[in-house]
Amino acid sequence: MNATFSSDGSDPKEIQTMVIKYYTHQYVPIANSTNSSDFVTGILWDSSNDTDGQFGPTDNEAVIFTTPIEGTHASRYSDSVYYEIRVPGTFDTYVGSSGVVDFYLELR
Repeated sequence: MNATFSSDGSDPKEIQTMVIKYYTHQYVPIANSTNSSDFVTGILWDSSNDTDGQFGPTDNEAVIFTTPIEGTHASRYSDSVYYEIRVPGTFDTYVGSSGVVDFYLELR
């Protein structure tokens, strides 16, 4: 996740303001979802269980990946889609991981 969303392990490569569940979240780190800049994925971190000031699996901290829906664009997999989202597939390697991923989808 660091290589995708940050330039040096702490500073985001790019940021964007996103409205999620009617709340405005500023400074959301983003990365291209696939091979196009038409789609971006943002990452949010629930720091309510944080003990060390950074994301880590030992604190039972959740991350949320989000993507805006902004009309149709061509993508890597289709000529016309409304969104693409990028989710790293290596979560099962984190110490203490339950192996469970919750997937929540809200379309407006």
